[in-house]
Amino acid sequence: MEHRKRLNFVVNSKFHIALVACEAVSMEPFPISIEKRISRGLQRLNFHGIYATHLGAGKITLVCTNKDANERALAVAAAKTVPGVTEVSMQNGKPS
Repeated sequence: MEHRKRLNFVVNSKFHIALVACEAVSMEPFPISIEKRISRGLQRLNFHGIYATHLGAGKITLVCTNKDANERALAVAAAKTVPGVTEVSMQNGKPS
């Protein structure tokens, strides 16, 4: 089974991203969707209430129920780091 190292990041109260730990994780036997990769990354960074929708061709829309501008900006920045994502837009409201 193939293993890859995963970097864990933490966002502190001043919104700085810091490297916390590096651990080996097993690769899943099937490709993971972009939405799932973004959701996992946002959950690791403790962003809740943000949902991703893949529109095709690497375009992602994040739907956010939180009104905090700093949190929305960090979520967009984190989503842009996911391989395969070319464009990220943000909407307020509940996911459909």
